[in-house]
Amino acid sequence: MLVCPQCQFENPDHHKFCQSCGTSLTYRSCPQCSCQVSLDQLDCWNCGAKTGKVWQAVIWCHKPYQESAPQQIPPNLAATDNFDHLMGGVDGVEDQISSNWDVITTLPGAEVTATDSNLMLAEDYDTHSVLDTLGDDSLAVSLSDEDEEEEKEDVGLFQMSNVEQVGDRDLLSTDTELFPPSTSLVDIAEVDTSEEATVVDKPVYLDSQGRYKLLEPLPPLPVGEMARVPVLDCQPFQMSPLAALQLTVDDRQNRSALVMAAAQVYWDLYYSYPQHFPKVHDAWEDEYQAIVLLEDYSDLPDFEQKWHDIQTPLQQIVAWLQQMTQLWYVLEPVDYRQSLLRLDNLAISGTAPGSLFIKQLYADDPEKMPTVADLGQLWQSLFKLSGRTLMGSITQMLRDLREDKFQRVEELRLKLDEIMAELTPPQQPTTEPQRSSVTRLQTDVPTTGSSSGQIGDAPTVPRLPQLLDLQASGRTDVGKERSQNQDSFGLQTLLDRQEMPGSQTLYARGLYILCDGMGGHAGGEVASRMAVQSLKEYFQTHWADSDSLPSEQLIYHAIVEANEAIFKVNIQENCSGSRRMGTTLVLVIVADTQVAIAHVGDSRLYRFTCSQGLEQITVDHEVGQREIAIGVDPETAYNRPDAYQLTQALGPRDGKYLKPDIEFFDITEDTLLLLASDGLTDNDLVETYCQTHLKPLIDSQTNLDRGVDDLIDLANQYNGHDNITAIALRALVHHRD
Repeated sequence: MLVCPQCQFENPDHHKFCQSCGTSLTYRSCPQCSCQVSLDQLDCWNCGAKTGKVWQAVIWCHKPYQESAPQQIPPNLAATDNFDHLMGGVDGVEDQISSNWDVITTLPGAEVTATDSNLMLAEDYDTHSVLDTLGDDSLAVSLSDEDEEEEKEDVGLFQMSNVEQVGDRDLLSTDTELFPPSTSLVDIAEVDTSEEATVVDKPVYLDSQGRYKLLEPLPPLPVGEMARVPVLDCQPFQMSPLAALQLTVDDRQNRSALVMAAAQVYWDLYYSYPQHFPKVHDAWEDEYQAIVLLEDYSDLPDFEQKWHDIQTPLQQIVAWLQQMTQLWYVLEPVDYRQSLLRLDNLAISGTAPGSLFIKQLYADDPEKMPTVADLGQLWQSLFKLSGRTLMGSITQMLRDLREDKFQRVEELRLKLDEIMAELTPPQQPTTEPQRSSVTRLQTDVPTTGSSSGQIGDAPTVPRLPQLLDLQASGRTDVGKERSQNQDSFGLQTLLDRQEMPGSQTLYARGLYILCDGMGGHAGGEVASRMAVQSLKEYFQTHWADSDSLPSEQLIYHAIVEANEAIFKVNIQENCSGSRRMGTTLVLVIVADTQVAIAHVGDSRLYRFTCSQGLEQITVDHEVGQREIAIGVDPETAYNRPDAYQLTQALGPRDGKYLKPDIEFFDITEDTLLLLASDGLTDNDLVETYCQTHLKPLIDSQTNLDRGVDDLIDLANQYNGHDNITAIALRALVHHRD
């Protein structure tokens, strides 16, 4: 299955262009010069810009080749064939070969229709120059059926993965065979290397299917040792083999316990803490080695270099130490704390600036398990080499570490929280900021202190007002044209009012969920209902006893779990592509005057206040908005035929493709929040009728239920083509003296 890089549509393996948006599935567009570049090329042939998809291969050697290896090659160079069913793409490679053959043998002036999948290749390469170089006019005509086999024996030259190889390499004579793209390291070992057999610039692959091309030589590996090398993915649009493997029970039973144990640790850590750990792409094992492919992190800023940078403030240094203690807490149960003790293994995250990033996992030595003192020794060396002037509390902490006074990492974490509190100016907030500035690792261990990625630049926040009242009302309607309602919603408001003579205090918690289902064999109404139920149950279990907002990670986990529930049904029903059911999501969580929001898809959240008027808080996850985000002007972006196609939804795809937007804000004045499906928001209905239908709802004297009914009636009057769902949430406050 080929996943389109432009719109994420899932296409059959043999397709050359995306069925949905027409993007090429055999070439990439160079981001610098827009030239078409073959997928098995790392750099653009025209401008040299990097275009290839690179992974970092972590390789464990677990058996010496001398024991039973039949060929004289190092064990870590052996091709893998245990997981041929994982890698995929063999059909795609053969298809690409035939594609390039068609291009080369096309006659000048031959008719090429607009639907010909080779049109782009024919335009990008000069067929005349290739044939002239070969000096074989017989290749310029189409082969007849009777001569085809005879001719193929004489033109082994064309057994290659792309046309660029013809132009970039020395051409071989017609009686010399060039290695096909699936040439593996075992194949190379078996080839005659005598003077009569000439091999030109032959790529070496990590796997027998010719998907992962080595970019650096593999070092010899002793048993039990690890190496890390970059590889180029020559089939980058293929669905992740590891993800595909998890879809069927039969394949799961065939997985190597060693490989999957290592891959599963990466998998779990990444989905819990994506800003701190690399994403795992693939994993397999052969007789001699186990291999895990991780996302490429070679361009990330080096942690040690950032530490020693004189421009890095002390607050950021302490924030990194806080993250180390929390990551230690996470890695301790799985015995990978050693990963934190190697400075060359640490970087700064590219997705969450200011966050510590661990490049790969190193298992703890069972004979000498790492201790908190080892972590302290690392800090001692970092501070010593940086030559920083330290405040007294940091000096004392380092002294206590030397004297082994911290027996548990939790004690060290609490000490760091005290130090951060000393460094944080009183006017700065110590509560969790918005998602874009979160750098503290969210764990189940309560934390205090500043968590900003750019310490010292947080805005001054006025004292929060006190909540007076919180009310909510929701309604859904099938609309005028649909026969069934695929929307679902859920709301829950819990109020605890405490009164004393002359004063009243209100404690409120609320959970508000709106989902708009779509497609699938089971139907969008099933997906939306499953999502609402899954989220309600998750927060009842994980947030029931909390007086504050759930963390960003907790919200992310809840959404991923809802996605997985729907995704599993799609797999069980054997649905693929557009046949899979899915749903949008807009979620609001309230704890007194604090609000957390999350959304996936094009269902929206609006906020109305008297001071700011109407604000659209969410940005639709659709192709048009994605184009605008990369600099395309809005008119051009929405002239695309697929402009309103969703780029995010719950259910159709595995959770690793899911990127919900999560934000936090405070209620500082009387506020109306409106959750709405596109049956209400289409044609700018909310913006157009804001003054008549939303502004009155902020008044405590207005009946909220009646106001939501009026919104549904308005949508039926002017839209009506889709299901309509709305949840209105009114929060009234007053400021403390």
